[in-house]
Amino acid sequence: MIWQFPNWTVSEWSSLITASVAPISVIGGLVLQWRISKRQSIAQERIAARVAADNISAMRQAWINEVRDDCAEYFQLLARLASAKELKPDNPDEQKAYLRQLAEAAHRSAQLTHRIRLRLNPNETEHELLRDALNGLIVHVKGQYDEGSSSSYREYFEEMERLRGKATMRLQKILKSEWERIKRGD
Repeated sequence: MIWQFPNWTVSEWSSLITASVAPISVIGGLVLQWRISKRQSIAQERIAARVAADNISAMRQAWINEVRDDCAEYFQLLARLASAKELKPDNPDEQKAYLRQLAEAAHRSAQLTHRIRLRLNPNETEHELLRDALNGLIVHVKGQYDEGSSSSYREYFEEMERLRGKATMRLQKILKSEWERIKRGD
């Protein structure tokens, strides 16, 4: 048996085609809308991940800047405290001002010590090595004020420079490592 098209009028064919196209259009529109929605969702996830990475990078950069600045000021204050014993004035009025400045420097030094230590990660080896180097500097500066200190002023400063160089080297390794993480986008 051969199938034959019905003998319909143009308006009947038009109605059939319209009735057939409408559901196909609705289904096609839904599929298309779902695909667009899926792509937008993936794009939004990528954007969110990038924004999060950018925020972390910005925080790392701020951390690098703050640690670097605090350490630079800290090293300068330790040098000032280290040389203070040799620069003590003889005049009583000048001694008061000198002791006040020395106390302010010691207070700021202690504050910076804590700021730096709180920023270091106890689970990272380089951070611990920097902490040890900073402790060595503190012990050395405090040792100058011991009554039994027998080292000459020159020996004292040579050791101070060696310890400061060691701490600086440790700090540079940490800062370089953090900078590399920023560049990678970690």
